[in-house]
Amino acid sequence: MIETIELENQLDRLSEQALVFEDEVDQWTQWQPDIAAYILSDDFSLLTEVERETLLFGATLLLTVARENGLATEPISEETIGELDEANWTWLEESEGRSLSDKMDVLFDQYPEPELLAFIEDLCTDEEEEDLTRSGGEIMVVALKTVADALFLKTSMSS
Repeated sequence: MIETIELENQLDRLSEQALVFEDEVDQWTQWQPDIAAYILSDDFSLLTEVERETLLFGATLLLTVARENGLATEPISEETIGELDEANWTWLEESEGRSLSDKMDVLFDQYPEPELLAFIEDLCTDEEEEDLTRSGGEIMVVALKTVADALFLKTSMSS
């Protein structure tokens, strides 16, 4: 199980050192090319520039933590990513709750990596960040949860 301190350490490391961030992006895009294609695709063209940067940062942190924990050593397939993305959109659309945070609250009890969900929620629903929109937050939550599911949940792994 991923701990808060590990996420915070990576958050500090990636946000304070631009070259480290760039190096991590280079590493994970080679290691997980289908995740890279997903995160860098035109599917996210509705996001603002800040939201796209936030999405890339969040994905980089998740992939760095997964790599350092020896998870998802094989590339995740495009098919698996597509299935997880679809399942996460279904979850979001069917969830009750007015806010994105309310919708996510339901997941915390059943998700095996609650610290990852908390990180995703905090990153995508920062009320102090004016450049994050409600729809952008939803898109980023689905994308980052898809990445987290692919990397950290054993049931979604595929060769």
